[in-house]
Amino acid sequence: MAEYAVTALRYTLVDRGTMEERTRVAEAFLSELEDGTPMLLVPEPDNIQDVNAIAVYTTEVRKVGFIKHECCWELHPLLKSVNGMLQTRVSRNDGHVTFFVEIPEVQELSLSLLKFERVLPESPLPNGIGLPFTENERTLQVVAPLLCGKEFTAENAADWLTLSERYIPLSRLSLCREDDCWRDRILKKFRAAMKLKLAENEKRRLEQFRDELVLAQRDFHRTGEHWQLRVFDAQLQLLKAVAEQKDGLFERFENYINQGNDLSAQLARLRGWFAAMPHASLCDYTDHQKLAAGLNYQGVNRQDLYEVYAALLLLERYQDKEEALVAALKPIFYGNEQEVRDFLAAIQGVKPKQITDRVNQLVRDRKISKMSCRRDLWKPLHDFGLYKPTESNWNQQVN
Repeated sequence: MAEYAVTALRYTLVDRGTMEERTRVAEAFLSELEDGTPMLLVPEPDNIQDVNAIAVYTTEVRKVGFIKHECCWELHPLLKSVNGMLQTRVSRNDGHVTFFVEIPEVQELSLSLLKFERVLPESPLPNGIGLPFTENERTLQVVAPLLCGKEFTAENAADWLTLSERYIPLSRLSLCREDDCWRDRILKKFRAAMKLKLAENEKRRLEQFRDELVLAQRDFHRTGEHWQLRVFDAQLQLLKAVAEQKDGLFERFENYINQGNDLSAQLARLRGWFAAMPHASLCDYTDHQKLAAGLNYQGVNRQDLYEVYAALLLLERYQDKEEALVAALKPIFYGNEQEVRDFLAAIQGVKPKQITDRVNQLVRDRKISKMSCRRDLWKPLHDFGLYKPTESNWNQQVN
């Protein structure tokens, strides 16, 4: 029976605060944590900081920490072999900011997660550039299998209903196939449980949960009210806020472009990805209504869906930016749009001196107006972050 350290309590239990405040919360949690307390180990392949991360949850579905980074590689084969989560138990804690869990026999304590093959073509997004699953969806991936793996009896009705109460608000989060299957399986559990002899208040709660889940299933299959579109757009807006955070999708993509990768080429790959989709309803990324219905109908998995969201957010943010810059530079290049695009591709990620040298060559080749090669050219390049030095520096370098 192997023992593994659980760390990062100070950053997982508390969203914000000083280190002293975070430490106090961690110490208070550990002071009440008893040896033998059951925990769940859940992989987080979407974690933008560490794709090998393994989160640790209580059975009340509260994330409390992560398996120590250096040990994750040992546990991934076990997690993969059971196609899901592992149940474990607390063995001890240091009373400060770390506790330890033991991994018993895997076959006895595995919980199956639903896995679906890719439906969409491989994503063109560069490695390390994407969106992490929201905390609500990560919680859903813990709650739903727990409900399905737990037999509902009159004796455990209170615990089962408490877990169901956690699940119901999460049941409408997204359009992915996993969530659709969980709704179907859990609804069957609710209907079977209605035959049990329960206390009156438990029966009423169970009926309420069943009716809410029936309505959720119906909503996702209604076309007239565009429920799929509402879920799709709501999640897209939520993820846009995530993408704007420090070290989020937008910052990582901009760093990638600033390393010398061509923005126009990257956007073209994203547009080409949608054009190569396996169903016509997925090809027009500007029509969210058709896209949402198509994604739901095609049965995409959660990772597929998040890749679509990331691609949409990048196209929405940078495609307009690219076109605005091209429009601003066209008059300087005598109206030749292709020359503008070639110039922008050539200066991605290069040093400022290389940009001004190229401008001087274009002036000599009479592809840029000599009258417009100073402020008229410097300002849009500076505003779009392609040339960061001052106008004075530009004028000294450009002949």
